[in-house]
Amino acid sequence: MKNKLEHKQYVLAFLTLSLSIAALTLMAGLVLHKDGSLAAAPVTGRVSFDEKLRYFHNDILPETIEIIAVGSSMTLNNLSSEVMINATGMSYRNFSSWGLSAQQFSYLIKTLVDRYNPKVIINVTGAMDFYKANRKYNFFDAEEVVNYLDGNDEFYLYMKYFDPFYLIKSSAHIKERRTNNESYESVKFDRWGGVALNIDKVDIDKIRWESKIIPSRIDAIEYEALESLAVYLKDKNTQLIMVQSPVRKAAISDNADLITQHWSILKDISQKNAFLFVNLYEQVEITDNYFVDSTHLNSQGAILFTKKFVSLLPPKYKIHHQ
Repeated sequence: MKNKLEHKQYVLAFLTLSLSIAALTLMAGLVLHKDGSLAAAPVTGRVSFDEKLRYFHNDILPETIEIIAVGSSMTLNNLSSEVMINATGMSYRNFSSWGLSAQQFSYLIKTLVDRYNPKVIINVTGAMDFYKANRKYNFFDAEEVVNYLDGNDEFYLYMKYFDPFYLIKSSAHIKERRTNNESYESVKFDRWGGVALNIDKVDIDKIRWESKIIPSRIDAIEYEALESLAVYLKDKNTQLIMVQSPVRKAAISDNADLITQHWSILKDISQKNAFLFVNLYEQVEITDNYFVDSTHLNSQGAILFTKKFVSLLPPKYKIHHQ
């Protein structure tokens, strides 16, 4: 009898402790959420992508989006949203986030095309986007993400993906990342989802500044994903425009021939599948003053690059087209 009583007391104590921890966690979460310091629900565990979902969840997205930019940080940081809007006059959003490979952004693009029926998909690319991916290509549940973007309650996602250690760690710096574009980890999205970097020269990371593009890390599977995407978009009557961003010359000097070969492969895929590939590395001279590392542009560099890019867009996508 005594053992049964002690067992009940242990169970009651455990339940009381568990409920207390849950209540405290919920209260802390509500306080952080109100203060803007609660990290996004870890739908994928990718800070940048999860923050982008949160940002657009809180926005009122149009039923259709005419131009969607999707890719890695090359598209997130190097494409100026204001230049795009001023040049095209079309509805526009940038769904890019850090570290997406060609396979991964292809999966994301297909999800977005099915939901928002865009006329144009823009991808600002670098050879790094074709490196062998360290995560699976279908890194999120498409239906779940679309429902979240459509305004479904995010509390459900916090509960489904509840990870107090992740949330504590991510929430420690998330408010600063959301309000400061002076670091590489910035998620200070503009109205359309882009991030313009303003990193002072003294704060530039030397390792990132001197990093080289390594063609040997490119995986042929990534090219196959691009080709599959091109076929899909052609069937959907959606124009794909891929543009090679300028990079620091020092980033390619050791492997110039192999990188040129990479560009040739992209050009061949584009010609075979009727999408537009533009290599602005070969057309735009941007000095080191406009870079924050070997491949990412600062806000002024992004403006220069994007102005050149939009000047090459087909006339039907420009605001002055009649």
